[in-house]
Amino acid sequence: MNVATLLSFGAALLQLGFGMLFVAISRAQGWSRARLFAVLALSAAAYAALDIGYTLPSTSADTLRRLIRLNYLFGGIHCAGWVVYAYGDPVEPWRKLPRVHRAIVALTVAFGLVAQIPGVVDADGINTVTVSSFGCTYHSPLLTWRADLYGAWLLFLLGMAFARFLRNLRRGEPGARTQVVGFSVMFACSIVELLVSSDLLEFIYTGDLGFLAIVIVVLTETVRHVLNDSRALAAMGRDLAAQVESRTRERDVARDALAHAERLAAVGQLAAGVGHEINNPLTVAQANLESLHESLLAATAGGPAPDPALAADALDSLHRIGRVVADLRSYALPASERQEVVDLTRVLRSALKLTSHHLRHVATITEDLHALALVPGDAVRLSQVFVNLLANAGQALERAPQAAPTITLRGRMLTADRVSIEIIDNGVGIGPEALARLSEPYFSTRHDRGGTGLGLFVARNILSSVGGTLEFISELGRGTTARVTLPTVAGEAIAPTLDASEPSDPGIPIASAPPIAAPSAPPITALPEPTIMPTNLAAPTPPSSVAPPSPPPASPVTASARRRALVIDDEPTVGRIVARQLAAYDVALCTSGREALALLDRDPAFDVIICDLMMPLMSGVELHATLERSHPACVARMLFVSGGAVTADAEAFLSRADIRCVMKPFTRAELAAAIEAIVASVADGSPRQRSA
Repeated sequence: MNVATLLSFGAALLQLGFGMLFVAISRAQGWSRARLFAVLALSAAAYAALDIGYTLPSTSADTLRRLIRLNYLFGGIHCAGWVVYAYGDPVEPWRKLPRVHRAIVALTVAFGLVAQIPGVVDADGINTVTVSSFGCTYHSPLLTWRADLYGAWLLFLLGMAFARFLRNLRRGEPGARTQVVGFSVMFACSIVELLVSSDLLEFIYTGDLGFLAIVIVVLTETVRHVLNDSRALAAMGRDLAAQVESRTRERDVARDALAHAERLAAVGQLAAGVGHEINNPLTVAQANLESLHESLLAATAGGPAPDPALAADALDSLHRIGRVVADLRSYALPASERQEVVDLTRVLRSALKLTSHHLRHVATITEDLHALALVPGDAVRLSQVFVNLLANAGQALERAPQAAPTITLRGRMLTADRVSIEIIDNGVGIGPEALARLSEPYFSTRHDRGGTGLGLFVARNILSSVGGTLEFISELGRGTTARVTLPTVAGEAIAPTLDASEPSDPGIPIASAPPIAAPSAPPITALPEPTIMPTNLAAPTPPSSVAPPSPPPASPVTASARRRALVIDDEPTVGRIVARQLAAYDVALCTSGREALALLDRDPAFDVIICDLMMPLMSGVELHATLERSHPACVARMLFVSGGAVTADAEAFLSRADIRCVMKPFTRAELAAAIEAIVASVADGSPRQRSA
């Protein structure tokens, strides 16, 4: 193998390698330009591989003619590729070239195909050029004038590309210098080859080196693009890492803010119930302090000493308010990120206390908590989960006309390392389509009633952060079961006992909770005591768990002229306070709407009926609706007292113009004025006016 053969073989091998590299690169995203580079390299490789046949003495004349015809084809493709490269966008298809350049490319390739016809570019006879200094001989067929014309055309195309690169160099475009240098080397090699073929210079053919030089141009540009892309990729990587870190921090902050916002939203939903719960003991405290103040004034004038029980009841009521506020504050504070060991029974009872102010007016709560193991997590965040689920159960029951609405809170150990909590209601239930979307943020079946769609989404995130799950089983018209499962951290179970420092609220109907006896009414010496009537007219029994009061002092109003009042309140203490403020009335006390309805069925002759708005089992709204049908005369005598409406129905009821209501806490003067307005309205038959 001589030097000429080695030169052509090496050039063909290098250009083939470059072409395969460009083919591989062209498959990468954003590297469609490498397809044109592959055409340039592979056509040059084919041209150099064909030149090997000219350096071998054994090549026949017919083979040489075929080789020269293929040389013109691949040479034309190569030069046309440079026109596309110089005047087009490597990223865009060649169809985006100007029309003139597209015509040039098409004409060049077409003539290369025509050159495959025998006799178009090749003639009879073989031309032999011997280069003795390199020990090689070139054998090539004689060419026609058409071949010389086509060869000049190809040089013209390369000259067009070269002129374009010179213009780019003057403009300072990147890569133009390399293009000009590569084409200068190619033109120099072409001149040398022309001189050798004309016997004017004894040297090897350098055309293959010229094609290799301009192929190296596109390789250099590819390397430049790769380096630029690598730098850009590195910069993007750094930017992406910074963005990921920033977004992660933002996500964590947003997640915490979302959980806190949802917790505050739930607090807002519970605000009416909490206000109702605060206003009841506040009414007791205010009334007792008012009585204590009058007793002190009377003692200063020589009267009897104040009764200490008034102050004791007031202090007890204030302590009760403090416990409600403390529960609300602990629920609204942002949760800590640290994991701790949580007594799940205590968390459940805390959630039940927060929601009971609303739930006790819509359902009976049944508690079935077995011994529960400790669980990991944050007590406040877990309380948020159960508050949300209990509130949802209560809202489902508000919309369900159930004869016996119930909510069951059930806890049990599934396995030694897994605990299950179920909140079961017999409310309206959830349809299959809505049930499948409960995990979506901002999806809510209660948008028309203020639902945000974030409660369950946040609850799932809180549970998943400690390895817990939340699932729902529901059927329309039959109710819903919300099941929470949590991992445990200890093998020992915690007995479900109440904290002695946090007693149950006396009005919560919890099936498993022991009944709490109402405290007896302390004697009031500073004010005349009302006459408490027995609520059972069939037998002279004491009224509704209230101890018989001491006989009232002498009054200018005779017993036959005394008015009669019915006081209905599920808080016995509040009922007794109202009774004390009605010194001129014979008062009957009832602690439920059903008890009052039974009494009115037997004896509806009351001058005024003072009724709490929110009561369990039968609310003041339901009692009013029942009396409208059975005892319409009693409806005109009704005065409602309320610590706040905790349901939409109650709010709508209070907005009616024909409803009189005094908001807790109220003074004796406010209550007396509202009662006298009702008595006067009933006496003269004038239209009723709503009291603020």
